Amino acid sequence: MHIPFRYKSAAIYHLDSLFCRVQFSAVLRKVHPDAIWLTFPELFDYLPRRLSVPVIYDCMDDNLAFGTQRRVLPLLADAEKRLCEKASVVFASSDHLLHVLQQRYGNDLPATVVRNAYGGERLDASVMSERRPAKPSVVIGYIGTLAVVDRRTVLTMLDRIPEASFYAIGPIEPIYDGSDGKKDPVTLWCHERVTLLGPKPHEELYGLMKPVDCLIVPLKLSRLIESVDPIKMYEYVNYGKPIVSVYYPELQRYRPYVDFYEDVDEVVNTIERLMAEGFPAKYTNSQRLEFLEQNSWSSRASQVVDVLRNILHADA
Repeated sequence: MHIPFRYKSAAIYHLDSLFCRVQFSAVLRKVHPDAIWLTFPELFDYLPRRLSVPVIYDCMDDNLAFGTQRRVLPLLADAEKRLCEKASVVFASSDHLLHVLQQRYGNDLPATVVRNAYGGERLDASVMSERRPAKPSVVIGYIGTLAVVDRRTVLTMLDRIPEASFYAIGPIEPIYDGSDGKKDPVTLWCHERVTLLGPKPHEELYGLMKPVDCLIVPLKLSRLIESVDPIKMYEYVNYGKPIVSVYYPELQRYRPYVDFYEDVDEVVNTIERLMAEGFPAKYTNSQRLEFLEQNSWSSRASQVVDVLRNILHADA
């Protein structure tokens, strides 16, 4: 349980940390854990000061790059520094994020990369987009929150390709304009060829994406995004459709599966080419299945288990 508005001021943050430390201490006395797994720097402030078990920091994002926490950023930065000093291992979800952490806390940081993965059903070969006759229209699909999408690029693309429509599934969150104000995303995305479906159950995603000709990753690049290994990439490859994505270095490993763009001219040219070619996927079905096998959550779990065994053995 939290005290409301803990990110509004340092005083409330400290009071909330004290309140949570009492709760955590009660749980730890009952559970007697062999290790403690933390996913955010703030959680380190909830632990008792005297702690004798190994701590694992599962760093999934550049946690100091979230704008909503800027008023307590020095406190979160200090918590992450102390967490990295205490942690027996730091799991980073991307190479770029590992580099960011090493720049902050030194190259001797006990860190390793454990990427995101795919954990759903592997669809059969019938999902693969084969070469079809050129068609006069294109439905472009996106799965994910709209808050991180480069809206200007998407709307410019729609203006320059009158045959294109944009079909989005995911949270429709208020968009911050750089101050404390929020803007209504439905109003900002008001366009006759934009359809916002909102969040949907995972098992319905593929059925909803069947009318889509190609999938897009139109992220607005930022310090936060540059450290992200998007889970949607794994989903997209499973769907067997052509994939178009903004480029940043962390995505280089997806080049065999993805057509990248760096500006609106490139994305327009790529979509128009796919329309003329009949929307073939860049990869084969065997490549799709091999990718999903190599990037399964079971393979990631095996990597984590090996590290944890070493940590617990050393602690024992």
